[in-house]
Amino acid sequence: MPAKRKAAAAAVGGVFDASVVESSFGAKVVAAGREYAEKGHVDTSSVEIDRTADGFHVVAQCEGQQEPFYNVKVTVGGASITKKWCSCRVGKFGSCKHIAATLFHVVEKGLDAFTAAPKIVTKSVDKEQEARWKKACKEKKKELANLSIPELKELLKANRQPVSGTKAELLERATDGAVRGALPKCPRCHGGYLRFNPKAKKARYFCKGYFDDDTFVPCHFEAEEVERGPWTDLEKGPEE
Repeated sequence: MPAKRKAAAAAVGGVFDASVVESSFGAKVVAAGREYAEKGHVDTSSVEIDRTADGFHVVAQCEGQQEPFYNVKVTVGGASITKKWCSCRVGKFGSCKHIAATLFHVVEKGLDAFTAAPKIVTKSVDKEQEARWKKACKEKKKELANLSIPELKELLKANRQPVSGTKAELLERATDGAVRGALPKCPRCHGGYLRFNPKAKKARYFCKGYFDDDTFVPCHFEAEEVERGPWTDLEKGPEE
């Protein structure tokens, strides 16, 4: 193993390293996954690490051929991969190059190179700030209303937000994100997209779950506030 990879493995903890990835997939998947990782197909900014007592959980996005990107979820316990899933056609069986590429990327960079899983914010909502956001949303919605459905989807996709729904739903989602920030994946199930209801007095953020292959995995996460990420304007770049 090259010196650089040895150093990265040590950063992961000396337990989970490239050899674990190599032993968890077939030779073709390993080769394709390593190539994808080396060519930068794993979006580093999308990788979120949720550390546990005996390992870690990873969610990430990897570029694909049929889709701009695929969602990847992996759970690692000690020196073994306990759960692996990807939204691509093959990934539902837990063995694809996107999963392998994500793991090689984590080994190469080390856990500390990635963003921690979204945090739940316990402080109360600032009413004055909420009023400013409400006003800003009205102005932003008028601005974004001129975008076509493909343009709205492109904007949402660039910010790793769901792209399904009617134009009205896409517009609401893009407006909210542009003003308040990008919604993270659910910090509890790691698979569902958080939903936001600004009119709710409590539990404004919630997750109902997600589909893992053909099986719906329910989730009952609720929170008054969560930490949102930066929003990327396609013309201006990310807003801090």
